[in-house]
Amino acid sequence: MRSNSDEPITLVSLADERYALALAVMGRSLCESLQSSRRVMLYVVDGGIAADTKRRLLASWDDDRLTVAFVPPRFGRERAVPVWGRLPPLTYVRVFLPLLVPQACRRAIFVDSDVVIRRDIGRLWDVDLGDRHLAAVQDPAVPYVASRDGLRRYEELGIPTGHPYFNAGVMVASVDRWRSSNVSQRVMAFIRQHAGELNYCDQDGLNAMLWNHWTPLDSRWQVQPRFITHDRLPLPHLDSRQRTQLTDDPWIFHFSGRLKPWIYRGSSLPDQHFYDYLDRTSWRGWRPQRSMKALLYRLYDSGLRDFCYPVEQRGHALMRSLSRRSVAVPGHRTLTESAPQL
Repeated sequence: MRSNSDEPITLVSLADERYALALAVMGRSLCESLQSSRRVMLYVVDGGIAADTKRRLLASWDDDRLTVAFVPPRFGRERAVPVWGRLPPLTYVRVFLPLLVPQACRRAIFVDSDVVIRRDIGRLWDVDLGDRHLAAVQDPAVPYVASRDGLRRYEELGIPTGHPYFNAGVMVASVDRWRSSNVSQRVMAFIRQHAGELNYCDQDGLNAMLWNHWTPLDSRWQVQPRFITHDRLPLPHLDSRQRTQLTDDPWIFHFSGRLKPWIYRGSSLPDQHFYDYLDRTSWRGWRPQRSMKALLYRLYDSGLRDFCYPVEQRGHALMRSLSRRSVAVPGHRTLTESAPQL
């Protein structure tokens, strides 16, 4: 554990206009869970957030301990990236983390925008990385490289069958090591070579290149609500005590997948936490509109999903195979471009 409460915490997230409401909740929960003595420098990778929305975001995060900078997406030398379904090219910016922060930055936390932070982020910042490039949480849906939807090339890469696979939605990264090891270039080279068979694109590339250079975080740092509200969903990498901890003391909720609390009005405890923080932002009182689509999502998530999860996994696999394509990245920028300055 490293600790320097005087050191500003560098936090990076990303959003477009569709995810602005989720980003507002993330920032509000960040501020309210932050220890009084800590300060945060938040870099928001702007995937197309309207000027008025930015003003609402900043008003939602009115806190002297928080400094915010909106920075453009950076994709190194890449002109196009492989995607599937509705996956946006913006997700790839996490691969280029060193380009999103100033050159002097040595460490950064990356979080997806669809999270609710319930524990002081300073405790995550203080995690000791040792000689590793990053710390992350083992993925609950794909716990091992050999799991269904895992890393298909793991044997060729010399990765043991039982090696854990991490989720890139919450990471503590040594930016120094990413730079010195050319992580961004190596990950993208792997992705270009195997684009036709990747399940989770940038996340697969990070797991492939850093499989023996990451350290696991406590699973409470990234709790996906579907796995704590549906007891039948498997979590083979956790024992009963650890699974109970996810329910009793979650530190970060990550609303991964399609079942988002801004698409339909959920009634679970994680959903309620989301709405409670939302009501302390400029979007107070907002709730998803009633619709047939929202009703179907709610019915599916109310219990049917426990029994249909294997079918859901196969459906996602089919969707990936049918919708793979290459998409141009917005605003080509080179790896030699200067890092953001304040």
